[in-house]
Amino acid sequence: MALKKKLSFAGCWENQYPLILAGMLTTAAWVFHFNEWIDFKSLLSNLLVISAIFVGFLGTSIGIIFTSSSKRIEWLKVRGGLWNKAINFFREAFSLNLLLCIASLIFISISFPDENQIKQLAFLTITFSSTSALLAFHRAIRLFFIVLLDR
Repeated sequence: MALKKKLSFAGCWENQYPLILAGMLTTAAWVFHFNEWIDFKSLLSNLLVISAIFVGFLGTSIGIIFTSSSKRIEWLKVRGGLWNKAINFFREAFSLNLLLCIASLIFISISFPDENQIKQLAFLTITFSSTSALLAFHRAIRLFFIVLLDR
């Protein structure tokens, strides 16, 4: 017998808000032509540095969570569904930031002409990737500090 999962709006929002807001910002970037205002190469190099720092920080924080023994972590581990959800938040943030590093490296190495549809598509891809990675990082770090503040 299959169990039905009830998902509230808040639960759906918590799971999907990085992608929803990234889609909204990418749409705004396309409509208002943000790519004409921004130096693409310097944006890529800055995103590469920031996302690499985030990947390192997330890797360290995952190690801290697995080795820490606070009351909240023990409480989460007992409730397997919540523990899995928390670990998935970190996994998603780590993966998105690692993919942003790789995409930034690839796009840095490509020489785009100034007015090119491919450059605009690359800019929109980076906009979506960076926004979703940053918001997923924010969600994971928020959870990290909630778990570590054992009160």
